[in-house]
Amino acid sequence: MNNNLPLNDSFGSAYTIDNPSFQHAQVSTAFELGSEYNFISDYTLQTTAYYRVSNGFLSVQAMYFVDPTLGRKAKTRANGPRGHVTTRGLELALKKGLKHNFSFKASINMGWGERLTIGGTKPGNGETDIFPDASYIADPTRYWQEWTVDPNTGAEIPNPPTGEKLEELKAKAQAQVDIGLDGGQKASAQHRTEFIKLWELPWLSSEDAQRLQGLYSISSTFWSVEGGRADARRTQGSLVLIYASPPDFGPGEMLWGSKIFGDLRINMIYRLYTGRIFDFSDPITSLNVKREGPTSSVTDLSIQKGFNIKNVKPLLYLEINNLFNQKIPSTQSLGGGVGISTDYLRWGLVAPRPDDSAFRQYGDVNDYARYSGEPRQIFAGLRLTW
Repeated sequence: MNNNLPLNDSFGSAYTIDNPSFQHAQVSTAFELGSEYNFISDYTLQTTAYYRVSNGFLSVQAMYFVDPTLGRKAKTRANGPRGHVTTRGLELALKKGLKHNFSFKASINMGWGERLTIGGTKPGNGETDIFPDASYIADPTRYWQEWTVDPNTGAEIPNPPTGEKLEELKAKAQAQVDIGLDGGQKASAQHRTEFIKLWELPWLSSEDAQRLQGLYSISSTFWSVEGGRADARRTQGSLVLIYASPPDFGPGEMLWGSKIFGDLRINMIYRLYTGRIFDFSDPITSLNVKREGPTSSVTDLSIQKGFNIKNVKPLLYLEINNLFNQKIPSTQSLGGGVGISTDYLRWGLVAPRPDDSAFRQYGDVNDYARYSGEPRQIFAGLRLTW
């Protein structure tokens, strides 16, 4: 069967049929309100409240070709600006200004996110039906049900319907279109758009309009709400420690423009995250709910030592990302992708069960996918400025 829908060559191919432009598809509006209170000496208390809303977030919508004999067939998917994302939160921070070569900032960020989608491929999120009329069915270059195979090249040669079969298919297709034009398709389900002629969409080129001639569509447009976006983090804290010394700091003589403990900068950043959100099917209630994975943390360290040799400034540096090589369990491993979410919820187990036969024989074969983030990375080098 090959209905040869225009702008479609296989299931899953993404084409823009239902939105005018991707140039300005996403529009974001953000508000931020903050305050600082220097309550004693070098210590400052900071508070920040923020809100961000993004409209036109790209999402994917399933599209179905309504064949006059076989009914709805999944033929393609279309990207479109149908998503709506909101993020809001509050950040509290305590900061110490640089004094006596030392500074720090401790902060906690509490955030909430929500995503709404119009259309989409998830169940219940809406879809688009495409109906051919009699003229489309009668076009042998666009519609056929059978084909023959060229024995020399292996190419499929369309064998479009003819005679009484063609007239029967044309009548069935046109009957469905007439129902849509009379409002019957819209009345068949809630939250549906108008029944439209695809070739009359104002943003189409003349070539695309010609290719869509004889096709009509109707879409579902209700919103699907996901409170607490999957894989989102709700709360995170951080501690930034900074040590910085002038070139003449510490004992000893000046060597290449600085003393042994002079022109030294050490940064350490410690970040603590609450667990990622994942979907879980409760075996008792059979409801799909969201649960939170384990708390995780990451530490980064940077050390720099500077010199000054006749206006050439060498800088030795050592940077270590994920200093303690900590592993962050991924949402997939908790949500039924690599691991089993019930194991974590019952026993706090992220890795395979100890009695798992494959684990006992081969080890954790899914270790590479069970955790997100990067392992410890060490960078060392020399920078020159002049």
